[in-house]
Amino acid sequence: MYAATKAGINSFTKTLAKQVAPKIQVNGIAPGFVKTRSYDNMPKERIDFYINQTYLKRWNTEDEIADAFVFLAKNDGITGQVIYVDGGFTLK
Repeated sequence: MYAATKAGINSFTKTLAKQVAPKIQVNGIAPGFVKTRSYDNMPKERIDFYINQTYLKRWNTEDEIADAFVFLAKNDGITGQVIYVDGGFTLK
């Protein structure tokens, strides 16, 4: 279900970008694992399992996710793209 949802959002981003160009840019950010309170009560083994599935072997920071949004906001030459800030998780 997760993969189908992700593919749907990616496709929607591209389709919407085509429909509203050239007046509006449409892009997406796909964040990876970010240390939030939702992980506070999770067993360490489970957290390690998630983090070890990334190539950077660490959490993404909130600043890294925010930087991707700022990058897109400052760039008028990008549309229809999804930027993955996921420590390499999607490389698998």
